[in-house]
Amino acid sequence: MTPRKEIIPAGEGRALLLQGITEKALLATVVELAEALKLPLFHVLDTRNHAKVIGPGWPDVVIAIPPYLYVFELKSQRGRISPDQQRWLDILAKCRTVVSGVLRPSDLDELQRTLEELK
Repeated sequence: MTPRKEIIPAGEGRALLLQGITEKALLATVVELAEALKLPLFHVLDTRNHAKVIGPGWPDVVIAIPPYLYVFELKSQRGRISPDQQRWLDILAKCRTVVSGVLRPSDLDELQRTLEELK
């Protein structure tokens, strides 16, 4: 087994580092993690352009690890969820095999551990 790569350094500056991570950088990190673990990942570049097909507020990332489907809205540490995004998260939370929620930079270590365990 290869040593686990720490995505965000621990220590005194961790909170400051997490504050500086944008949603774009968070997406890049999640994509890199999924690729490293050879997990299928789906991302719509801009759901606003596909609102009629998908519906406004559809979460940013879908990762499939049968029997689970992970669906996350990516937000910076201080990013806010829109009402449409919250509506989708509420709907998805009622599904039995879907794990959904808001993913922030501070959640990356836990996400990596979870994905590695399920893989």
